[in-house]
Amino acid sequence: MSELKSRFQTGFVAKPGVLMIRSLLSLTILMISVVMTPAGTASQRRLTGDPTIPFRVQPVASECPSATASIPPPEAVQPTDFVELERKPCFGSCPVYTVQIRGDGQVHWQQRSLGPAGADTTASPAEARALLEKLRTGGFWSLCGSYSIGATDGDMVITTVHIAGQEKRVSDYFRSAPKLLLDFENEIDALVDTHRRLHGDPRLESVASLRLPGAPAGYGIFSNLGRDAEGTKPGLTPLMQASTKGDVAEIRRQLSFGTDPNAQDSSGWTALMYATQTDRTEAIKILLDAGASPNMRSYLGQTALMAVAGTYTSGPEKFRLLLAAGADVNVQDIDGHTALMFAMYGALASDDTAPSFLQRAELISLMRAAGARTDLRDAKGLTALGYLDEEASRYPQQKIEFDKLRRILVLPQ
Repeated sequence: MSELKSRFQTGFVAKPGVLMIRSLLSLTILMISVVMTPAGTASQRRLTGDPTIPFRVQPVASECPSATASIPPPEAVQPTDFVELERKPCFGSCPVYTVQIRGDGQVHWQQRSLGPAGADTTASPAEARALLEKLRTGGFWSLCGSYSIGATDGDMVITTVHIAGQEKRVSDYFRSAPKLLLDFENEIDALVDTHRRLHGDPRLESVASLRLPGAPAGYGIFSNLGRDAEGTKPGLTPLMQASTKGDVAEIRRQLSFGTDPNAQDSSGWTALMYATQTDRTEAIKILLDAGASPNMRSYLGQTALMAVAGTYTSGPEKFRLLLAAGADVNVQDIDGHTALMFAMYGALASDDTAPSFLQRAELISLMRAAGARTDLRDAKGLTALGYLDEEASRYPQQKIEFDKLRRILVLPQ
């Protein structure tokens, strides 16, 4: 598991209150930019399946080209022409890298962990030329130079295209750009398999939240589930993406096409596993009713229940739904971890009156009542009690919380 942990994208999850304060600050700024519009008007933008809301966030476009500047280069793509995608840091776990693809298939990848020199590799020359040709003729030159919204701490993506001596640069803040640019960004990432470059072998990704190596108390409990659903991960389906967002209308629509609810991506993750990330537990119910198996296992042998173990919202309700559908609470992954063990991560991060602690304590109680065993050991020989002891060493001041959870674990069920 040490190899698995080392492959995690750097990020963190603070004590719920720590991130909440920063998130509320960002939300306050974001709300300032909200434009009020009548409910149901044609100009209103919302996620499919969301309730109608009386406002929308208004993206701001600037540096828009003139009619003349919108004309793409007339010459065909040459071997030295290129497209470059740069993702900048944000507050949280945004991937940070720059990738350049040339018309001859040469690829230069720049990431902090690689040092100043970066790394050179190749892509299919035919696919590289096709992508650049699509950028030349597909409307990129008509885009504005900047798209943003009035919020802080979001992700910034800069796309630069150089063809036949002409160069155009477009910045996209908080994914506020038109779908045309978002699709271009995804195609660039897909061509160079960005997901593997960031995370390594996808079969080694954990669906359950793990503590990152060396992370201090209150930080480093992280899963890539939510982030993977936003990218170009091989095998990722629209159903999985809709499930992550809890977009119940889109989930039903995808299922109506005959989409297999048990399809797996390159990590072996299913739509049900992705659905554990949303507060809309109806998404889990819809998938289960459609035949999603709660006992499908990833390449690491992990299940949706293990993903639920690390959530801070609606965990008990998600657990009840999975248990009613036949989820096995004592499944062990390839390293011997159980859902009960995963539930210990971050369990002491909040005071005993905080909603996050109360929900986690309830979830652990439900697991025990359902027969979750405390005698099972992982590959290191640790039991769920051992995991709780490790958390206590990180949070020595949380004695009341430790005692409460320990009583839940040791009392006979």
